[in-house]
Parts: sequence; C-alpha cells; structure tokens
Amino acid sequence: MLNKLLGGNTLDIPDKAKKASPVTFVSTRTPPFLIVHGAADPSVPPAQAQLLYDALKKAGVEAKLHLIPGAGHSGPAFESPEVIAMIQTFFDRHLKNAVQGGK
Repeated sequence: MLNKLLGGNTLDIPDKAKKASPVTFVSTRTPPFLIVHGAADPSVPPAQAQLLYDALKKAGVEAKLHLIPGAGHSGPAFESPEVIAMIQTFFDRHLKNAVQGGK
C-alpha cells in the first residue's frame, strides 16, 4: 500500500519515504498523542505505531500507545468500552479545558 502511495519501493526512494513518515516531523512542539492500533493490523504493521510512540517519547511528548490484541486495521474492537473510555479521557484531558478556556 505504501509503495503505491509513494510511487515506488520505499527502499528505492528513501527521501520520499522519510517525507511521508510522521516520525520525521516529531519535535518537542508536537502535541500529545493517543495511538490506538490493532496488534494484528495487516495494512500498517504495529511496529510502525511503536516507532512513532518511541519517537514521541524521545522528544519528550506525552504519548500513549494502546495495542488491541487480535485487532486488524479497523473493526468493532476499536469501539469497545475500554477504547472509547480511553479516547474520552484523552480528549477531556487535552481538549476539554482548551475549548472551555476559549469561551
């Protein structure tokens, strides 16, 4: 899939691949991240989520990585009460006060 997006094998076009990677753009100014990823994702390997998470932590960015066991790229596992609560808590913590403070 990535090869199709970039128009070639990522090993043959490393500069283009680097520009397409969110890891390239992580900095100390990057906002907090909640990464929810299927542990059995056939489209985007979980190792990619781990690389992003590691880059965020290295930059001092608040980040949480939650791998859903057995889940693929999408599906009902992403709508479980546990995941919904995690997302709600993340939004409340990082967005709710910003929105209310802007009134």
